[in-house]
Amino acid sequence: MMIPHYSTPEQLDRLYALGVTMYGQMTAGSWMYIGPQGIVHGTTLTVAQASAMQAQTMGSSDTSCAGKVFVTSGLGGMSGAQPKAATINGCVCIVAEVDGNALRKRHAQGWLNEYYTTVEEVMLRAKQAQRDKEAVSIGYLGRSDLYCLLLLLCCCCAACAAFVSSLYPYK
Repeated sequence: MMIPHYSTPEQLDRLYALGVTMYGQMTAGSWMYIGPQGIVHGTTLTVAQASAMQAQTMGSSDTSCAGKVFVTSGLGGMSGAQPKAATINGCVCIVAEVDGNALRKRHAQGWLNEYYTTVEEVMLRAKQAQRDKEAVSIGYLGRSDLYCLLLLLCCCCAACAAFVSSLYPYK
């Protein structure tokens, strides 16, 4: 966020180069906001920057999104931007959505490539796409507890299993 007193073009360029800001236009108050298509640009930049920051954190020079899995939820309103932005960047995107009408609408509109109704189908498809470094958005008609299963199935580590167990204290 830029404070008006400091929002000079030079300051914006400096902060953009550091990867800590981007040109706004990502709010409903913006003149260019027109539903999902108005937010895709900023969301695409955000996903790309997250991949670059992850690479830097991991000590890698590969900032590509290819083979990386981006997990999110919700396909109502302007949420079609997330799967579109992820595929533009080359990610495998998994989107959980509880409303079947919203999921089918985003699929029919082309914002979502494909969707499934079981976690097993989503996992098999995501693993295949990740292995092949395929850019694809995969919808899941179900609750966002999919994330917990993703942690267990993808990470398979004791720390993740302990974290997931802590989310479900009442077994």
